Amino acid sequence: MATTFATLLIVAFAYILYFASICLPILYPDCPYQHPISGHLRRWLLSYRESFPAPPTSTGTRESAEYAEWNQRKRDAIIDQDDRLDATALVWLFTTSADKYVVSAALQAIAGVPRNFTAIHILREAGAVRLVERGFQSCFEKDTTLGVKWHVVDAEAACLYCKAWMSLTRGTSEQWPLELLDPLWKLQELTDHVDCAAIASCAVALSSVDSHLAQWELLAYLSRYVAGEVQLSPSTLCWLLDSMIDGLCQWEMPIAVIEKTIILAVPVLLRLLKHIEDLPTSSVRSAAGLALYILTCDGPVNLLDYWSEEQRRESHCRVMLKALSSIAADPERFGVTETLLDVMAQELARLASPLVSQSHRFSSELKDIARSSLFRLFMAGRLAVGVIPDPALADVLHLLNQIQVPPSHHPRFVKTVVATLLASSHQGITSWSVRLLRPLLSECRLAVVEAFTECSGINAILRAAMFGDIDNRRLQVDCWRTLCAFINSSTALYLKDRELARSETAAEHQLDTIFQSDFFEIVCAVIASRRWWLFEVSGRWIPTFVTLCTLRPHETVWSKLMKVIQDMNEKDREHEGMLDILDQIEAIIQTNPVRHASDVQTVTLSEQRRSRKTPSPSQVLVVSDGTSARFEP
Repeated sequence: MATTFATLLIVAFAYILYFASICLPILYPDCPYQHPISGHLRRWLLSYRESFPAPPTSTGTRESAEYAEWNQRKRDAIIDQDDRLDATALVWLFTTSADKYVVSAALQAIAGVPRNFTAIHILREAGAVRLVERGFQSCFEKDTTLGVKWHVVDAEAACLYCKAWMSLTRGTSEQWPLELLDPLWKLQELTDHVDCAAIASCAVALSSVDSHLAQWELLAYLSRYVAGEVQLSPSTLCWLLDSMIDGLCQWEMPIAVIEKTIILAVPVLLRLLKHIEDLPTSSVRSAAGLALYILTCDGPVNLLDYWSEEQRRESHCRVMLKALSSIAADPERFGVTETLLDVMAQELARLASPLVSQSHRFSSELKDIARSSLFRLFMAGRLAVGVIPDPALADVLHLLNQIQVPPSHHPRFVKTVVATLLASSHQGITSWSVRLLRPLLSECRLAVVEAFTECSGINAILRAAMFGDIDNRRLQVDCWRTLCAFINSSTALYLKDRELARSETAAEHQLDTIFQSDFFEIVCAVIASRRWWLFEVSGRWIPTFVTLCTLRPHETVWSKLMKVIQDMNEKDREHEGMLDILDQIEAIIQTNPVRHASDVQTVTLSEQRRSRKTPSPSQVLVVSDGTSARFEP
């Protein structure tokens, strides 16, 4: 009996301790012991309480004491448990330790807490701000022999106390103590501790948000760093940028001062982005991008959306696209000159890759804004071969394939694309350039056709087509389709001029250019080597050849071309009706004899046909005279 009673007593005592460990964290959120069940119960209680809020007091403006206490618990409930543990440990160190070195280390450790540290209020409520200010003062020696002078004793420790003070007061109205301004200015004047002086400037700027000179001092440090005059650590650069961001969002200054600051800051930030492009400083890049976005956007920015480093990196491409597009639209407003326009264009081109590979992350509106800016810079020659890396240029051309180009820009755009095509052998640049040209040359105006021939567009496409013969069948097909579109447009313009009884027109000159180029020689070589899709020959090119032959039947190229096509058709008779089309071309040629026929050895297609077996009637599709049908496979 005694054993049973003792066992029950021990078990009951264990259960009481277990339930106490669950209930205590609910009643006392600052309890160092936290149980997983406590967290779930606290969230359930909060959600239930939100459904039935306490009524206001008789004043109608102040919350009841009970409701205020519950709000405090609600705020405590969203604290990250790791942050709570860190904050509680630091509070225990600087409030209970008798060792001044331990207290100093605990206070200086606050300098390393991240921006999104959720338990910062625990440190503030424990009196950390005043302790940090006293610790900062202990880093100086006050000399009153001849007036009042401050001498720096420990610059590195003073720098850490400055960082800790800024971390504790971020988002509050706390001001730097007046009695400590002189030592802060003394730290700011140091020349042998540039990082410490820069951090002191950050504290001055955050305590003087109504002074534009303090903000400009931060820009001066960034400008000197970019120019190579000073060396700053990535951590110091982040503090400078974050302090500038906080100051910009709290500013209430005249518009003239704000505009002047924008003109000063945007060029510095662009140079900074260029300077750190090859350095492993993603936190600096994300901070610089956010600062650039705040300076160039038209509306207010909610910093809570960019509080953590993860949030900044995740949104970096979006904010940079918006900022750089605003600069590209009006560079003079932001003080961006010719050299900086190239830097801005290169930064915008770097964002083309995520726009292509991670398109789902960006809204349609943002992608349209980016395409418009890229088009403007591409037309200005700032996104060209040799100016930006070839993969980046290929991504830019990929994005431009989805833009609607105004007709008035077509001739100039064609020249720019052809120049890009001639200047590069990069497969991506070549492929996307050819695809850009095809819709521009389809049913186009005479000005576009002239622009294409003036910049050696035919040779550029033929060069790309031969490159495609070797290792890119898709590129080859795109090249021939682009040339087909160009020839169809040229013949259509020629026929239109002939209907209007014009003589020696520009459209006729375009036809001369086609026949004087290497186009037909390369066409014959490609067809003879059987590297061309037969459907491309029969379905797209035969009607085009018939039209050209009708317009220029006396050219010497037709006999050779027809022989090559005849040989191809004999080897692969999949396309019914091909023979009748060839007969039409032969009839046109015989009706209009070839110039200098003695120089051309020809064999009529009829003679060639007699030497082979005549196909069965089921293999022949009879078409009427004058038909130039488009055959499908």
